[in-house]
Amino acid sequence: MLFTAASAGAAELRVAYKADPASLDSSANWDANTIRFVLNFYDPLLDYDGKDFIPVLAESWEQVEPTRWRFQLRKGVKFHDGRDFGAEDAMFSIMRATVPSSRAKSVVRGVTGVEKIDDHTFDVITDIPRPFLINMFDRLPMLSKSWAEENNALAPADVGKEQSNAALVEENGTGPFILERRDPGRQTTAVRNPDYWNAANVKSNIDRVTLVPISSDASRVAALLSGEVDLIVPAPMQDVARLEAGSDTTVWKGQEARGVFLGFDATSDNLGKDVSRGPNPFKDVRVRTAVYQAIDADAINRVVMRGNGSVANMIVPPGVIGYDPNRPRLPYDLAKARELLAEAGYPDGFKAPMECSNDRDIGDAATCEAVAAMLARAGIQIDLQSRPSTQFLSALLGGGASFYRFSWGNNGWAASNTMSDLAGCKPEGQRGFAISGYCNPELDELVKQINSESDVVVRDELTKKAWDILDAERLFVPLHYPPIFFASTKAVGDVEVNSDGSLRWAGVRKAD
Repeated sequence: MLFTAASAGAAELRVAYKADPASLDSSANWDANTIRFVLNFYDPLLDYDGKDFIPVLAESWEQVEPTRWRFQLRKGVKFHDGRDFGAEDAMFSIMRATVPSSRAKSVVRGVTGVEKIDDHTFDVITDIPRPFLINMFDRLPMLSKSWAEENNALAPADVGKEQSNAALVEENGTGPFILERRDPGRQTTAVRNPDYWNAANVKSNIDRVTLVPISSDASRVAALLSGEVDLIVPAPMQDVARLEAGSDTTVWKGQEARGVFLGFDATSDNLGKDVSRGPNPFKDVRVRTAVYQAIDADAINRVVMRGNGSVANMIVPPGVIGYDPNRPRLPYDLAKARELLAEAGYPDGFKAPMECSNDRDIGDAATCEAVAAMLARAGIQIDLQSRPSTQFLSALLGGGASFYRFSWGNNGWAASNTMSDLAGCKPEGQRGFAISGYCNPELDELVKQINSESDVVVRDELTKKAWDILDAERLFVPLHYPPIFFASTKAVGDVEVNSDGSLRWAGVRKAD
């Protein structure tokens, strides 16, 4: 690896990520790795610290009518190229996320329009009353409308159709860092924004960041131990104890608000929609239930996650609105799994492909290998396709995944949003991450009621009914809630670990 030399006296942070972010436009690449990266350059309207919503570019907001939210914007904020930030930019950024090519539609769920009140005040109009609206805005970056017009980036590029535009490789945000150079797959460099509007509240003393992707866990740790990098994201679980014990390294820990699960294409006639692979066994709920009961989630957490995660009883984690700590998981029962397979017409099991990422989440590839071994004991032979995250996500969004391991960060901090994103009715050819193809108007109507209900007791009862429907279908097998591990040399004095798993460079401080 070759790092560009920092200017004399500048505090440089050298970071090794496991996977290079897909682009600089999270509305085009709505995946956790890209979202986390982009928010170093762009600001959202507000942020969430795990407990409260915090003003960022919006100083305040209120629901002035059941279907109308009003936002008061911060004055004096400038984009990196010197343009003023205002209502036109915020309205544009919100509506840009609603267009057909956007992958961030879940963030603006139910938004039907925007109206300008003045240069720093605007309204968001929704289809129904949406008390959760602000919950979804903490990851939506604010772009410059005029910059997007000039750079042919008014809409996100449809990366599924191999489209491209300037927003994928360039940025013009209001955030704490400014892109200096982007060489995808090799190196990214950024410098501190000298005119950042919130500089007084940034604890970081970093002047320059250099980011390199190192997919190999061993190589990433070696780069840290040699001093070639200051920080690695993530730190491999198998090396955490050694790095904690080391006199020259520090491990920074957290718990991610993310659920890891297995999912199925429950509606296509053939595996991978390919006639040559034969009929799709996962159309049968008995087969999906058999897979669930053939998986020992406790063993995966104990062995693969080394006890650092927690076994999941749902696909959403604690802290999310609609999480139920008392909802039981199905027990591990290999004999029952075999019985169900026989009832479904597969007494000798079957063969099926499985899609898995190998650099997207902590322990993702190892989890898939464990799942494949467990299913083999039930008679299901897995053809494991373990891929880098960009290829993995393309496979999922391309509609060819019959069985997969996935994780979902709960943007919106509401279970109803996750239900809609992963299991809501979708137009033909627009499943997105609703891989199962499942469509139940009753569930969609319940989600609509949940999202418009302000009474907590009523909302909880509606949410319970929705989960009951999904649990009966066994579209997902919850596995675990993952930990967060970053590791640094002693040259790094402090690292903020956020529940969304992001590394905000403005939250990193080199040792004095």
